[in-house]
Amino acid sequence: MKNNFKTTIGLAGLLCLSSGTAAFAGTDADIKLLQQQVQELIAQNQQLTQRIVSMEKEQTEPVDVAEQGAELSSPIPERLLRTRVQQMVRKEMRTEQEATGKEQKINDYVTLFGSIEGEAVFGEDYEGNSFSEFNIAEATLGFDAQMSDWVIGHLLAKYEGPDDNLFMDEANIWIGNQEKFPVIMTAGKFYMPFGNFETNMVQDTLTLDIGEINDYGLAAAFLSNGFYGTMYSYNGMKETGSSDTIKGFGAKAGYNFENDAMSLRTGVSWVNNIADAGGISDNLEESGIDTIEDQVDGLALHFVASYGSVSFISEYITALNDFTEIAYKDHGAEPKAWNTEFAYSTEILENASVFAIGYQGSSESVELGLPEARYIAAASMVLSPGTALTVEYCHDKDYGIQEGGSDEDANVFTTQLSYEF
Repeated sequence: MKNNFKTTIGLAGLLCLSSGTAAFAGTDADIKLLQQQVQELIAQNQQLTQRIVSMEKEQTEPVDVAEQGAELSSPIPERLLRTRVQQMVRKEMRTEQEATGKEQKINDYVTLFGSIEGEAVFGEDYEGNSFSEFNIAEATLGFDAQMSDWVIGHLLAKYEGPDDNLFMDEANIWIGNQEKFPVIMTAGKFYMPFGNFETNMVQDTLTLDIGEINDYGLAAAFLSNGFYGTMYSYNGMKETGSSDTIKGFGAKAGYNFENDAMSLRTGVSWVNNIADAGGISDNLEESGIDTIEDQVDGLALHFVASYGSVSFISEYITALNDFTEIAYKDHGAEPKAWNTEFAYSTEILENASVFAIGYQGSSESVELGLPEARYIAAASMVLSPGTALTVEYCHDKDYGIQEGGSDEDANVFTTQLSYEF
């Protein structure tokens, strides 16, 4: 974060210097004015760095986490929390600019961010076929615009390989101020607050495959002393023969706690149609199904805890009724999935590192292409600010032949280099 500010101001200084070089034949007064402007830029950079350091220290105090409430739970996006310090700094800058009559620029209220994930993948599928490839697993570019204390505009464009898909992943407006009022609202395109999907791995969790819902909707959340609750509605998948009306509804509640020694995050969420999850709706669309006979409720539970350098993640997601459109043996499927991880954080050569192992599983999900069991391990190291290297081994066990699977194993080894700014 500090490097980004230094780079911005440093570029401004270079532009001034280059302008001065082009007009070197100017008067001594011009040169003195240019030198004065450069010195002012340097002084502003130093002041800004001091502010960021001070504000980052304030943001790490335990009381702030309790005030924020659902840090890792929608509808509070992690990205907005990450840029909170930057926004506070820019707010101070805008206040000073207004007081001195200086013109505001777009950089004063817009935070640009993005990420790139490059991967090398090697493995063997259920049929024993070997494969390998290099690809850009994901690239994102977005921004948060905050011109007032109460409203934030959020846009995120995403590219997902290897099919070269570029699309608008999130586009929404957030209304609220956690420091002054405990209720926050959002409207637009966003990920519904169903499930948690936290992981230390490169691979998406099996719970994400049957639970992540991205749609156009409206959500309202309250945050108070670590407790949070959310109610939301979204377009949703249509039922056969029904009118073209809003179909998706859900709710989530939980509690987050953190101090210097430990942290705890737990929650429960419900949605009236788990078929709206991307992993399920995509499967139905591939089968030529764009409506369902009956909506199927979904339930999600998660528990995340850490003590010192050790952390634990667990999550369970299930459909509460059978699907007519998805088969399992001789009846409709009732898909469910779970994830359990243990992780240890340390430093290697002064670089933050994480070692994690996990076990995931699913039930009645063979038609969705999920494995019955997954054993996974990963090691990650932060190489420099924003840059991380992760190596991961994943072993999948398919469903048995009597369940519609192959009863075979698959193995995937992934090396990922990611950069986030």
